[in-house]
Amino acid sequence: RLFPKPQGELHSGPLPPQELLLRMVAGAAMIVTITGVAEAIGPTWTGYFSGMPVMTSLLTLFSHRSNGPAFTIVLLRSMVGGFCALLAYCMCVALLLESWGFAAAIGTAIAAAVAVQGVTRLLMTRPVAKEAA
Repeated sequence: RLFPKPQGELHSGPLPPQELLLRMVAGAAMIVTITGVAEAIGPTWTGYFSGMPVMTSLLTLFSHRSNGPAFTIVLLRSMVGGFCALLAYCMCVALLLESWGFAAAIGTAIAAAVAVQGVTRLLMTRPVAKEAA
């Protein structure tokens, strides 16, 4: 397994009222920054810095701050599985949209994402065999 095992207690509680506003401002600031430098760095690099990296860094930062490292490890483990499904969805849309049309491409993409999420969940929740010493 690539992620460490969570140490300590998982805890989650109510967040202060300003927390949501702070998260929204941080996300908007990152997106505005990426958009501002997009022309200088080009579309490929802009794509690398958008979406998943923004969401991951913001969720990680705020989750660690408010819920601790154990919660953050569980969050990141779960996000990896979700990203596999998102990748399957995006790949289907990119490859099928022109030739199959909107409805068929989106339907196939949703089915692929659900299938990949199911397989990923099975793989991530299966028991790990102990190595012989």
